[in-house]
Amino acid sequence: MTDPHRQPSRWRRARPVLIALLATTLLLEIASRAAIGWLEIVPERSYREMYRSSACLKANDFNYGKYARSPDQIQVMLSKIPHPYFGFTVNPQRTNAEWRRGLVSAEYENELRYRVLLGDDPRPENTFTIGVLGASVAASFGEHIERDESFVRRLREGIPALAGKRIEIRNLAIGSSRQPAQFTIASYYSELLDLTINLDGYSEVAVVQYPRYPIEFPMFSDVFFAGEGSSAYLKLRAGEQLCRIVSALPLTVAPLGASNTYYLFWHSTSRRLNANLYTPKPSAPRESPFDDDEVRELYVRYYGKYTRLQHDTLDAAGVRSYFFLQPNQYAEGSKTFSPEERSNALGYGQAEELSRRYRRLREEVARLRTAGLRAFDLTLAFSDVAETVYIDNCCHVNELGNRVIADRIADAIIAEETGRQ
Repeated sequence: MTDPHRQPSRWRRARPVLIALLATTLLLEIASRAAIGWLEIVPERSYREMYRSSACLKANDFNYGKYARSPDQIQVMLSKIPHPYFGFTVNPQRTNAEWRRGLVSAEYENELRYRVLLGDDPRPENTFTIGVLGASVAASFGEHIERDESFVRRLREGIPALAGKRIEIRNLAIGSSRQPAQFTIASYYSELLDLTINLDGYSEVAVVQYPRYPIEFPMFSDVFFAGEGSSAYLKLRAGEQLCRIVSALPLTVAPLGASNTYYLFWHSTSRRLNANLYTPKPSAPRESPFDDDEVRELYVRYYGKYTRLQHDTLDAAGVRSYFFLQPNQYAEGSKTFSPEERSNALGYGQAEELSRRYRRLREEVARLRTAGLRAFDLTLAFSDVAETVYIDNCCHVNELGNRVIADRIADAIIAEETGRQ
C-alpha cells in the first residue's frame, strides 16, 4: 500500500520540467529548420563543416563598404597586425608554425637580438647572413632563394671571401610595405646581418591617389589607424575573435553541431559581425594640393631619401647593402608578353600612371648609383624572356621569374664584391 506521506522521487519531480525542455527544444529545432528554409540559407555542407571552414571575416557581400572598401584591404587587415616601427607585420595567427619562424613579427629574433645586446657575437666567422627586404615580390624572392640553393651556391663559388662559409638567408620582406619600412627594418636588424638585398619598386609607386596620411606613413595606414575614434582594424579584430568563439563552440559541444537553432544563431551572428561592427562615415574625397607631376616627384624623392639613409646607416654598421628596382609589366618595353600574360597579367586600372612613375623611379635609381650606392635597375630583366613570368596584374612572378631575378642579383653582387677585393 502506497504511503500517502512519502515524497515524490527527484526523477518524478524533474520529469515534467525535462519533458517541457525537450518539447521546447524540439519546437525550436522545427521552427529554426523552417526559418532556415524560408530565409534560403540552407548550407551546401553539414553544419559542422560550415563551422569548421568558417571564414566569416573574409571578403564577401557583407564586408564591402563596412570593414574595408575592397577585397585587398580585407586581406591586408586579416593577414597583418600593426607594428610601432615598421607600420605592420605579418599576423602570426594566420600563418603556420614553419612559415612563422621566417617572418618579421613582434617576436622575430627577439632572444637573439637581446643576447647580442648582452655581448654575444651576432656574426660568427663561419656564417654570412643575407637579409632580403621589400614587399611581396621580395618576400617571394626570399622564399625562392631559401628553397633553391643555386643562388647561395653561386655567391659562395663566385666570391672568394665566402668560400667554405655557411650563407644564411633572413627573409625580412613584408608584403605591401615600402620605404621607409625597409630602412627601419634594416636598421632594426642590422646587428644580425652582413649584407642586405632590397628588391622593391611597385609598392613605391602603387598608391596613385594623394594619401590620407603623410607619404612616409606605411601603406594602408587608413585601414589600421582611424582618423577619429576606433580604427576599422581594431573593431575587425574584436569581431574576428568573437566569430572564432561562436564557430568553435559547436565543434566541441556535439549537440550544438547538429542543431538547427544554433546554426541559425551562428549565421545571424556572423552576418552581423561582418556587416555592422563598423560602418564608415561618408567623407568627401580629399583633394590633392599638388599636380600629377609633383605627386610623382614626391613618391620618387621619398624613395631616394630613405634608400640613401638605409645605405648610410648599414654602411656605418659594417653591412653591405644592395638595392634593386624590381621588374614590372607596366614599365615600357620591359617584356614581350605570352598569351597567358596578355590575358591575366595586364589591365591594372592605373597602368598608364604606373608606367610614368616607374620611368621616373628608374631615373632615381641611376642617380643613386652615380652617387655611389650599389643600386641596380632590373626593369628590363625579362625583356628577352618570352615565357610566362607574371602571375597577376600587379607585379608578382612565378618560379621562372624568381630564377631570372636571382641570377641578375647574383651577377651584380659577385661583380661588386670581387671588384673590391
